[in-house]
Amino acid sequence: MENKKTIFWVAVALFVTVFTVVAGFAFNIIPSLSSGSKLNGIRYDLDFTKESDLENVKQIYVKVLSSNTHITNTSSSTLKAVLSGHIISSNPKVVPTIEIKKEGDTLFLSEIREENLTLVFSSNARLDIALPDKFTGHLNFDGSSGNLYASALTLQSFDAEVRSGDINLGKLELNEALNFKSGSGNIKVDSIHAKSITMTSRSGEQSIGTISAAESISLKSTSGNQDFNSINCNEATIEALSGNITVNSVNSQNLIVNSTSGNVSIKGFEGNCDIKASSGNITLYSDNPLNQIAADARSGNVKIYLPESSEFTLDAFASSGSIKTDFDLNNSKEDLKSLSGTKGSGTIALNVVTSSGDISILKK
Repeated sequence: MENKKTIFWVAVALFVTVFTVVAGFAFNIIPSLSSGSKLNGIRYDLDFTKESDLENVKQIYVKVLSSNTHITNTSSSTLKAVLSGHIISSNPKVVPTIEIKKEGDTLFLSEIREENLTLVFSSNARLDIALPDKFTGHLNFDGSSGNLYASALTLQSFDAEVRSGDINLGKLELNEALNFKSGSGNIKVDSIHAKSITMTSRSGEQSIGTISAAESISLKSTSGNQDFNSINCNEATIEALSGNITVNSVNSQNLIVNSTSGNVSIKGFEGNCDIKASSGNITLYSDNPLNQIAADARSGNVKIYLPESSEFTLDAFASSGSIKTDFDLNNSKEDLKSLSGTKGSGTIALNVVTSSGDISILKK
């Protein structure tokens, strides 16, 4: 009994001690914050400008710590970088500035700070980069935190990684590749033409306007919906671990779609395709199918709409669900789980499978 009483009063004493310390800390801090003391930070206005000619420069590397970056073109012959806005911090050593240096045919433009770990209470820092029209080389962007905006650029290639922040792209023309990675943030694109395009995002939405590539397009998302207006290329790959995939128009000799969790909806399709959805529905509107259409939904319905004049060979299997078509098939074979047959010459291979869901092959 005595041991229980001792434990009880020790616990009470510890609680009172902790409460007193926390309360004292809080009451000391809150007045400090409201009175504008050093803990609340000091406002530092940013107004830094750097310029450089691009003679013999073939590559530009931009490294940004936390500013929102806007890259546009200019008719001027010199590159101009302007860092503006303000930050509020208790440490002047975290106030950013910008540095430009050249090494051989490469120009390095960096946002730099004496210290990076001190708390910044707020910041609206903005880095504007005016890129001369005459520069058509390689552009590389590395952003730790902050949004990236780029538009009206004609380049050899464009590589960018933004670990935390949105990517917003206007009209871009690239002779070679565009490679973009987003750690946490949305990707929004108006128009891009390149030899190849790769976009990867771990967490965030992808909203893509018109993209075309002479060779391949690869679009991957770990978490977030993918919405594409128009895709035109030789080979296209779209992957989503969690999120819906929606495409309004796609012209590709070979379209590959993989969705782990989410619906797949594709309209205005021309070409060949292989679509897989582990958990979600597949809906495909094909305007001009070429040689092969394959759709596999483990858990979900499959609806495929084809022109009435389409000539195909159907092989459909549903482990648990119905199969129907409003096309008249020749040499048709049907049982509880499968339907096969040909329409016309049967030149298009149409293979559809679902483990749990219905299959519909319909006229547009």
